[in-house]
Amino acid sequence: MAEVALDTALLNAIADAWANLNAQWFRGALSPPAFCWEVQAQRLGSWHPSSRTIAISRALAWARPWLEVMETLQHEMAHQYVSEILNIHDETPHGPAFRKVCERMGLSSAATEVLDPEQQRALQQVQHLLALAESPHKHEAEQAMKAAQRRMLKHNLKDLEQPRPYRAQQLGPASGRIEPHRKLLAGILAQYFFVRAIWVPAYIPEAGIWGRALEISGTSTNLELASYAHDFLLHTCEALWKAHRKAQGLPTQAERRRYLAGALTGFAETLREHSQQCAKEGLLWKGNPALEEFVRQRHPRLRKFNATLRQTSAWEDGKRAGRKIVLHKAVSSTQSHGRLLDHASDKK
Repeated sequence: MAEVALDTALLNAIADAWANLNAQWFRGALSPPAFCWEVQAQRLGSWHPSSRTIAISRALAWARPWLEVMETLQHEMAHQYVSEILNIHDETPHGPAFRKVCERMGLSSAATEVLDPEQQRALQQVQHLLALAESPHKHEAEQAMKAAQRRMLKHNLKDLEQPRPYRAQQLGPASGRIEPHRKLLAGILAQYFFVRAIWVPAYIPEAGIWGRALEISGTSTNLELASYAHDFLLHTCEALWKAHRKAQGLPTQAERRRYLAGALTGFAETLREHSQQCAKEGLLWKGNPALEEFVRQRHPRLRKFNATLRQTSAWEDGKRAGRKIVLHKAVSSTQSHGRLLDHASDKK
């Protein structure tokens, strides 16, 4: 598709998303506005009551994850709702009425969120333990990873007594087809990293098609750790597959999907054993009702995705390799398997 045609298709996709959100959140109460690209470079989006237009940054729509585009769109829809349905014009743009609508949509009305000292301390402790897991000695590395998992569990059990703000984040690019190992990885994050993981519709501008993207929800601390684990595990499993394929002299990529799924299955077994040991110590995780409610607010209608693959020898080889994976912190910013855990604020 030519660039102009792709631009038009992208604006149409944003308009389609507006219609779905209008039905989901406002029962169709909003009247369709016009859509255009934002002309002010410093803005992500804007609502113009006089012309009934929602403007979205073209750079945002093309370069950033679809979830960020949708959050900007939801912000502008909240402004539209305050203006046209609530008919409130005497408050500041981000006044009480706007904040209430954002809360109803499971959307933060703030541009940034900074971790409080307790969250920052917990994150730093886990970072330190993951750095120790870099040890070349297998036993020391495994013990450090176990300690990091235990520290995360203790932190989240404490947070249940005083729930913190939740937000959502997209991991990885959207794709038309979700490979089985990516579904398995989403399940690992949801089960062991204290986030909720959901595959949501996402538009792929460069292809001009709709696909799906992985959205995780949770506290800023847990999103930071889950995001790092996601990137680390994807890179590590791909590296293990390349080494296995070379060692076995395999001529094609035919067994790649099964090997990767096996590797993540093996890693999940290790985490499950750690979790069972924590349960014996009285550290039992039963879920987070407040987070579940946050996700139900964002996504009233959810579907389940299953990941099933025939367990071939490649799957078994991958599983054995996955049992040996030790999650650890990257030691330099030049490493490509994930970003460093060196900040804790979310910038929009």
